[in-house]
Amino acid sequence: MEFLLRYLRFDGAVFLFTLGSTLITGLLFGLAPVLRLAGTDIQKALPQGSKSSTSGWGRERLRGLLVVTEIGLAVMPVVGAGLVAMVATYIPALRAARIDPVLTLQGGGR
Repeated sequence: MEFLLRYLRFDGAVFLFTLGSTLITGLLFGLAPVLRLAGTDIQKALPQGSKSSTSGWGRERLRGLLVVTEIGLAVMPVVGAGLVAMVATYIPALRAARIDPVLTLQGGGR
């Protein structure tokens, strides 16, 4: 692992950009529902929402499909990061290994 740490460095500009874009995105998407509901009367909105909360078989199936898709998409980067980390531990061993040909084919004429 120290092989990788020798070539990695911390870039403050990239960190600040990532932090800033994360905060701005979180604030925008967090405030969007609040701003949308700012002018509505909660007393009138809640009973109307409860009447339409029961959904049919098709909507339940679609909701389940969306949940499964979301979980699958969330797991894929975690698995990819784990594979990258696992391969990164083998890089020094691969560089130090001496690779000799095990099998050679030689053509011979008759």
